[in-house]
Amino acid sequence: MAKAKLEEQAHCEVFLSPKTKTVTIKRLEMQDSEFYDIISDKKENMRTEFITKALKIGSIALQDIAVVEKTDYIKREFQKLCDELDRVLLQLTGRQIRQRVYRTKNTKSY
Repeated sequence: MAKAKLEEQAHCEVFLSPKTKTVTIKRLEMQDSEFYDIISDKKENMRTEFITKALKIGSIALQDIAVVEKTDYIKREFQKLCDELDRVLLQLTGRQIRQRVYRTKNTKSY
């Protein structure tokens, strides 16, 4: 998929209105042939609604991806911690077994 290029000369501006929960995007211009082909296939009176849905769905998807990435990172770090704990416990267990064997050998039985 080709990356969309926002035209810098357009000086796109995004305004948020907390009172009305409105997002206004002024002078948005995208140069992307794939996006163009998708939009040009829509009837002219349906394009605004389609783009609005695309922005909303895309925003939700991007947000979900960020959550998944964070979750995956936490899982990987937790697994590293578990692996390290297993390694330390095995070392301790091995050392304890050797100590018990040593004590048993050196204990005189009467």
